[in-house]
Amino acid sequence: MDFFKAREDPHNVAGVVKAFLGELPEPLFTSKLLQAFKNLGEITDKDLLHTSMSKLLFQIPPSNRETIGSLARHLKNVADNSNVNKMTASNLATSIGPQYAGIDFPFSEAIYLH
Repeated sequence: MDFFKAREDPHNVAGVVKAFLGELPEPLFTSKLLQAFKNLGEITDKDLLHTSMSKLLFQIPPSNRETIGSLARHLKNVADNSNVNKMTASNLATSIGPQYAGIDFPFSEAIYLH
């Protein structure tokens, strides 16, 4: 097996990211704030959702925020190319969302879409 080809395989990269997120001692969104983030999934007003999410994000440790931001930008890039890679926002939320957010699918999709 060619190491460089294996390293560039998107399935391998996704597996490494999922493993990294799954092995963190604390979810990126922190256990302390997890319920508050889950509750965001129930907010239907887009402005209120944005304001509430911003307030919560500033309560997260800076290193977690930076990691969340980097992953969010990458996942947006992946979803923006879904015509080639078949990874829509919904597919990403299903496949990597639980490890990314440390919680269930509806919140994961809300984070990406808003």
